[in-house]
Amino acid sequence: FEKWIKTPDMINKFFNEKQYEKAEELQKNILKADKIICRSGYSSIMDLYALGKLQNATLIPTPGQTEQEYLAEYISNHIK
Repeated sequence: FEKWIKTPDMINKFFNEKQYEKAEELQKNILKADKIICRSGYSSIMDLYALGKLQNATLIPTPGQTEQEYLAEYISNHIK
């Protein structure tokens, strides 16, 4: 089973990255990144936490997604 991860179109536009990555490739890229910009969805947050990279992330909630807004605010106030 191969898991494919879609990155946001905005990131592709500014950083010229691939739109889809295999999970293993995404993990390697996250581990070597100094800064990470991503949505503040639960699974993104848990992946970053598991990889020890949550403190390196700038979390951007999807507009209108109250759970993402809450998680982004909570983490910005509690994770340094």
